[in-house]
Amino acid sequence: MKLSGDIISAASISRMNDWLDARPYENFQFFFAEKDDAFSHEAAAFIDSNPRLKEMVPEGAYVVTRCVKTQGRKVALVPHFDNYRSTILIPLCVPEHDANGDILIWENARKAPDGLFRHIVTKVWFQIIIANLFLNPVLDNFSRTTVQVGETLTFDGFVNFHCNMHVDGERRSILIHFDKPFSNSRIVRMLERVSQWWAGA
Repeated sequence: MKLSGDIISAASISRMNDWLDARPYENFQFFFAEKDDAFSHEAAAFIDSNPRLKEMVPEGAYVVTRCVKTQGRKVALVPHFDNYRSTILIPLCVPEHDANGDILIWENARKAPDGLFRHIVTKVWFQIIIANLFLNPVLDNFSRTTVQVGETLTFDGFVNFHCNMHVDGERRSILIHFDKPFSNSRIVRMLERVSQWWAGA
């Protein structure tokens, strides 16, 4: 993991928050660049306006906003593995108190799968069995990482089991994913569509 504080400009954060302000929601809201042309345009402008970020992000990255309010408990403490090796977390709005929706990460919870079958089996084991039946006993394996507005956290979501804590107030973040090991897999594409459906997209 790498926490950085000199990559994102305040002006770009303000512009993205203005764009989100114009799209009110009640509990939680996700925008996916690949499904929303307006957000895709804003995401591209956000990346372009931050030169160091632009150097880091390849073409075709999977870009998402995650916006959650106090009522959005459905999306808190839902640990998962990404389908991508690299994730950049960029907070846009974070409450200034303890219940701020910080990210929890269980580093190297699994070895990098050497094939699609192992990737799917371990995702099912961790995300369905452990997350739903044995989460409390394994919570000590997670470390809380605080990422403030203006900072970025880069981590490997492919092997690091991760989720967000509950938020009291509102938290907004951009997540940029890239380096997808099984990019041609129909099963992985299906799982992403299921994830988007679950998120209400």
